[in-house]
Amino acid sequence: MFNSFLIKIKALEDTQINNVAEQIHMSIVEIIKQKNEYDFLKAFTVSTFLGYGRYKLDIEKGKIYFFRVTTLNKNLFALLSSIFFRKKILKEDVKIENSIFLVKDILISGQQSKWAGSFNKEHIDYIFNNNDLDDILKIKFITPTFFKIGSKFYDEINSEILFNNLLKKFNKYSDYKIDKSCLEELKNINIKLENINKRIISLKRCKVQGFTGEITLDFKDIEQKIKKIAYILLKFSFYSGVGYKSERGFGQVIIL
Repeated sequence: MFNSFLIKIKALEDTQINNVAEQIHMSIVEIIKQKNEYDFLKAFTVSTFLGYGRYKLDIEKGKIYFFRVTTLNKNLFALLSSIFFRKKILKEDVKIENSIFLVKDILISGQQSKWAGSFNKEHIDYIFNNNDLDDILKIKFITPTFFKIGSKFYDEINSEILFNNLLKKFNKYSDYKIDKSCLEELKNINIKLENINKRIISLKRCKVQGFTGEITLDFKDIEQKIKKIAYILLKFSFYSGVGYKSERGFGQVIIL
């Protein structure tokens, strides 16, 4: 249902990419358009090159880079993974902005990378059948995260904002739907902020503020059903990202 995989690439020349995640996103969009699969254009997210900054990145010839793609549709995963495997086998290049790369490998398993893996109905069923879920769950926000509600941007997080954002995304892409009335109870989950750092984010038309850091969610006084729904949404967040513009690499999270 939801998949995450890494693309390992090798630079063929010295260049510079101005906005890495944005340009990777545009490259994937072009691949999807070439296959006339326009329904998939919003069903994926990308990262920057792992371990590097987002803006004005100097690319070194011969150097290896990794970027992450998550798909929120199983057919899109099949399409993109097959295309990148083909490029690897045939040694076809990949263009990101004006930079040319060769695909060296595709990592699709959690055993290969903590950033790869899948989340499907079996995982959802396991959570619903598990009455021993931890009462404490910690999430780390790896890339700057922010929210847009109406015309306003927010760099604060609480249970209501977090779960409202995730529930909308989950119900849009999942075959299994969660009743939105659960939000009334989800917003009662206590969140503790830790090591929060504010970050300035440059968008096309403005600059906004986001945050990175960690949050701890406390489920001790939460009904089992709501706790399980929260777990499903938080596991999903690894694939969907959190907040606004997550498809372009913002709001990427990992469960600690």
